Amino acid sequence: MHVNLPRGKQKIIDDENNLAGVDRTTQSLRNVTLEESMIHEGKHFSYVDFQESVGSGTNIDILLSVPDVDIVPHLRFIVYSSAGVKVYLYKQTDFNNNGTPITPTNDNQNSSNISVMDVSKGNTINNIGTELLKYRSGAKKETGIIERNYKIVLAKNTNYLLRITSADTSNNISWDIQWDEHYSGQATEYISLGMDASESQSTAESVILQMSDITSNISESQSTAESVTISVI
Repeated sequence: MHVNLPRGKQKIIDDENNLAGVDRTTQSLRNVTLEESMIHEGKHFSYVDFQESVGSGTNIDILLSVPDVDIVPHLRFIVYSSAGVKVYLYKQTDFNNNGTPITPTNDNQNSSNISVMDVSKGNTINNIGTELLKYRSGAKKETGIIERNYKIVLAKNTNYLLRITSADTSNNISWDIQWDEHYSGQATEYISLGMDASESQSTAESVILQMSDITSNISESQSTAESVTISVI
């Protein structure tokens, strides 16, 4: 809802009644990217590591297991190598639970949230699954960089294999796997407003209507040169 103030002004507050920041010079709202917001909320995770002197044709297998829940990871990654390297992403991988469990890092060190996704390394692969992505970079004495800088939304109740294959001898390889976790379906549209994504569909529709009303109020205020702030609670 909106908070009415004198001269038709409105205030922008969050769900905890905190005032939104406004830049003194431009009078524009201060905002952060969705990814930074997810870090602040304790919903952004990473797995960063390296392996030295990797032989030609040797695989580094990282298993990503998404449970059957309504929270799904949005994944991206970057791989560095001192020589040639190949990277593959497979889905519906069948494997033995004999690898090394990995504890992902919560990129907000003040948060106690843990990732819903199980991560492990070096498991025995029974069936590699369906290939989704493949990349190659670098060559002998030429460093390689492979970056997936836009995210792929992983499916729930699905196992994924991120396979890094050395294309040369004595290869030093490092990787940075990052993901943030969102509720699947409609909830992804309003979780960034700070709402509980377990709320009903009717609540989500109400938020969308409020946002439409906010846009209308902004347009009206701009046409009358009034200073406007908005409230979403």
